[in-house]
Amino acid sequence: MLVIRPQQMEALRRAMERQFENRALAHLRLYLPDECEALGETGVRATIRYAMHQARQYGFEEEYDILRYLNLMYALGFEFDADRRYTWAREILGLRHMQPRARMDLLTQRALKSLEPPPAPAEKFYWLPEEPALNDELEPEEEWVEPEVPEEEEEPEAAVE
Repeated sequence: MLVIRPQQMEALRRAMERQFENRALAHLRLYLPDECEALGETGVRATIRYAMHQARQYGFEEEYDILRYLNLMYALGFEFDADRRYTWAREILGLRHMQPRARMDLLTQRALKSLEPPPAPAEKFYWLPEEPALNDELEPEEEWVEPEVPEEEEEPEAAVE
């Protein structure tokens, strides 16, 4: 019978967390290179460990959900769960009756919506024509000329015998 001691389980857990940390670091370097450069590898790894800790506090255990929590931290701020601008995040995180994946889906959708740029004013849309100024000279419109359509020649009817 194979017996795994608690120390071995702890070593395995740490090794798995380190592997996740490496994958998350590669993800952040790929999608957020400027932020990674500014923080340095040590700083980025610290944010990953912090995200892991925070996500678990809210019941997120799956790697996918923890990575999404990390993305939210970089998008909204490292303390977004306590930020007064994002009270909706705190409310969603507190919905413990929901499955963790459903909560994270809702949280991500709401975050994406909050990060959308506001629509531009109508006058800035490029497809709206500009009105000429009152003292601008308008060019005369050309008169419409009906295009000539050649008449079709009639085919002679076949003789009936």
